[in-house]
Amino acid sequence: MIAVKRRKGVEIMRHKAGMGRKSFYQTMGDVFAMREWRRRMPYIHNDESYGWLVAVRGAEILAFLSYGEKAGAVHLANEWGEPGLLEEMVGMVAEDAELPLKAVAGEELKKVYKAAGFRKSGMRGKYTIMEKKK
Repeated sequence: MIAVKRRKGVEIMRHKAGMGRKSFYQTMGDVFAMREWRRRMPYIHNDESYGWLVAVRGAEILAFLSYGEKAGAVHLANEWGEPGLLEEMVGMVAEDAELPLKAVAGEELKKVYKAAGFRKSGMRGKYTIMEKKK
């Protein structure tokens, strides 16, 4: 993982798809392995094609999200953390993306995506499909 942004003791690190797993799991391993995290995030998953942004202060994880290309769009997923940091990280992904962006958001995350310029495009059960055109 490489640091891409630093401010007020918070470091946002990027793990690009294909960078290898070792540095990623050194930072994010507890999220995938610890019972306390599994209770918070029962559906979290990783794939070799995903990129990740992770905000940390020292060893403390403050926020994270994953992103990856699929079916002509960049899909954001596995979001967790402080809304202001998540908005900033969604903006970072949007800035770099050359394709439209999509996310499936619960009630709390809808606000994060709306603040980042996403619009509702549909529903999937109780979740809102959010999109941002390029």
